[in-house]
Amino acid sequence: MFKRPKSKTVDLLRHPLIRELTRLPLDRDDFVIFGSGPLLACGIRDDISDLDVVVRKSAWDRVVRISRPSTGDISGAPTRCLETAHGRIEFSQKWIFDGWDTEDLIARSEIIGGLRFAPVDDVERYKLMLIADEKLKRDKDEPDVAAIQEWRRDREQRGEAQPVESRATCIRPRFVG
Repeated sequence: MFKRPKSKTVDLLRHPLIRELTRLPLDRDDFVIFGSGPLLACGIRDDISDLDVVVRKSAWDRVVRISRPSTGDISGAPTRCLETAHGRIEFSQKWIFDGWDTEDLIARSEIIGGLRFAPVDDVERYKLMLIADEKLKRDKDEPDVAAIQEWRRDREQRGEAQPVESRATCIRPRFVG
């Protein structure tokens, strides 16, 4: 059975990569955390080694000044990378595949601990797209999809299931602190 974290918000804000991100001079309404970050925020994953952040143009201009140029592992698109003592924070102006508009991602994001996270349904869809392509398939994606599905079943058993259009909500969206 899925293991519920004690306190999603407190544990999340103590994660070193999240802490590093919150220290950057970025408006929290100008970016959304995608990749495995939402899985950490919802307690689906205990840890992550990097943080994928999709930013608006205004945030990108700031990120350019504090990071080094990089290239997305999957998309090959230009990204910016900030190496920290705890791992990598990678910034991009759009998500890896077409179909995820930056403005739409930010608008539909889940606010957890005062930060915007992509909906878990989007993360699952992205990981399923990677799994379906032999060249893009990674070892971590199948276990992540299985954990997302187990997380949903656990929520349903506890009576916390959400309507289909918003079932990715981890906790009620709100700003903290």
